[in-house]
Amino acid sequence: MARPTKAANRVWQKLRDLLGRHPITGGALMLLCFAGGAGILLSGTSADQPLSQRRGMARLLASMQLVQSFRGNPSRPVPSIWAQRFGLRRSESLWKKQGSGLWWQVWAADGQPYLVVPARLLPTNEREGLTLTSLEGLLLAGADPLHRQQIQQRLQSSPARAVPGGLAAICLDRLATDPGVAWSPDGLASLSGPLAPLLQVARYGCLNLELNGSKLSWQGMVGRRPFEAAPAGVAQPLPATEGPDPIASNELLTIRGRALGDLLGALLSRKIIQEPLEADFKLKSDLRRILATQPFELQLRSLGGGPFQAALLIQTRLAGGQARWGESLAAIRTRLLDRGLNASTLSGPGMLFRDPLRDGAVVGGWRWLNKQGQFSLGVATQPVLAPVSLVMADDKADQLVVQARPSLLRSKQLLAGRWPPALTLASSLVTRLRPFGRDPAEADWFECQGELQLGGQP
Repeated sequence: MARPTKAANRVWQKLRDLLGRHPITGGALMLLCFAGGAGILLSGTSADQPLSQRRGMARLLASMQLVQSFRGNPSRPVPSIWAQRFGLRRSESLWKKQGSGLWWQVWAADGQPYLVVPARLLPTNEREGLTLTSLEGLLLAGADPLHRQQIQQRLQSSPARAVPGGLAAICLDRLATDPGVAWSPDGLASLSGPLAPLLQVARYGCLNLELNGSKLSWQGMVGRRPFEAAPAGVAQPLPATEGPDPIASNELLTIRGRALGDLLGALLSRKIIQEPLEADFKLKSDLRRILATQPFELQLRSLGGGPFQAALLIQTRLAGGQARWGESLAAIRTRLLDRGLNASTLSGPGMLFRDPLRDGAVVGGWRWLNKQGQFSLGVATQPVLAPVSLVMADDKADQLVVQARPSLLRSKQLLAGRWPPALTLASSLVTRLRPFGRDPAEADWFECQGELQLGGQP
């Protein structure tokens, strides 16, 4: 096993500080779920969290973009946000008083995080000079009076409500008992930026985090729709299953899923994308609907040389085969020839395109793999010859599996976005989504579990 770099060791030590000194690291784990055990832990009401405090936390979950919980540890240095919000001397005494209890950070649309602590930590007579907002058993500490005013206005738009049930209650319990993170669509978009359309299966999320040696693991749930909308009993514990085999050494990223719509649905639904697909590539609405329901495997492979750093390979199943998709493929061929590429036929049948201005370098191509309509697409490489086993909608399998080598993606400048160092230095990442409910094709909520390995070889 290769040894972690000094930079990786430094990042990991920060993670060991209970994820408290760089809390956004935990928040960015939402992106990993798009990206074992026995499924969601259906814990009951936290015994050490009063009902009023649970109501306050429910309001924060309903109104904030991102909520993250941390475990106190007086033997660790005082987190910087405590010193910033409470002052150096007072933060030291409060940090000791906090003990091993949970505290939180929440993010709204104004950028800076709010520190959230149990109200009992600061009696009323000790709050003078602090920009605090009281919220049903909790205290929110803002950066300044304007910051406090912004949170008060935001909370006014989210009035008091009964403590939620179902999946929302499970999320509430997760954040009340262990380190974790929860997010809304706005929180997802603020961190993922241009990647947000690819992460719509995890628009809402709630995960617990666990650090064990050099491995950071997570387990929880994500969903296309709010957890409050889930029917009662949807989150039945799922049976434990084997994780995926490791990816090959030249693979930078592999994504396997039941339906391409989980990855591309938000893009395919945009009019600015639909219009050129129809006009230039003859991909009309009926074909896009079919495409969104097809199982797939996507791979990004490292290339040792040539004009491209990596090659993209996609296999999927196109219902109707060549007869239904021939017009679209012909239109794509015409567009590529118009751009000056050279075309040749492949067995299968298929097409291959080369760039004469780059010494005939392969630009990409496609190939039909069997009579069942399995289709291979290659970009910066030839399409593969052999079909892979695709996840089908009637299989009791994962909805989505993501495996990646983030440090290698970063070295090739292929990891865009505001990712934290703990992710960009990780040697491997695995995350899995499994659907709740009886019909995987109609599932809106999923179990999410995964792990991140820092440094060395996975």
